[in-house]
Amino acid sequence: MSGEEEVSEQVSGKFDVWAVKVSQFLAQVGLIGLACQAFLVLLDVVFRWILNMPLRGMEDAVQLLVAVSLAAFFPVAMAQRENVSIGALGRLVGPRAKLALELLGAAGMMLMTSLIAWQLTRYAWELYVAGERTIVLGLPMTPFWVLVVLLSWFTASVQGLVLLSVATIKTKNGVH
Repeated sequence: MSGEEEVSEQVSGKFDVWAVKVSQFLAQVGLIGLACQAFLVLLDVVFRWILNMPLRGMEDAVQLLVAVSLAAFFPVAMAQRENVSIGALGRLVGPRAKLALELLGAAGMMLMTSLIAWQLTRYAWELYVAGERTIVLGLPMTPFWVLVVLLSWFTASVQGLVLLSVATIKTKNGVH
């Protein structure tokens, strides 16, 4: 292995570790968001049961909170490679074909996460241009969807690191 390849592997490894740590933190934030959403639903049920009145605007808050919270989970799925794998098929076809399949899968996932991020970017822009607000509370929707967009682009970036990792680690191990 040349010195340039070693430096590339060290940098890639540091980014992988960083991506996993940041992704895990974002997932924890997403979990807190979902817990808040569950608490709001519980509070709404209690208010309806005891006071015979719903929490005003609860649907607005939950709608925005769930979008951001769920988007916070996608980076960790990419970083920890918890998505669909072709391992069983890879064992049948040999190391070269397995590498090709893994690279194809990682590239396909990179393409899909990028397309989703792009579409969410367009959607957030449309919300901004239209000045969209929630129905009951009149909250601006754009800031929440900008967070979803940022999380989506981060997800695509993490998947890019996964693709780079698959390409460099597998070729380092002698499969060309």
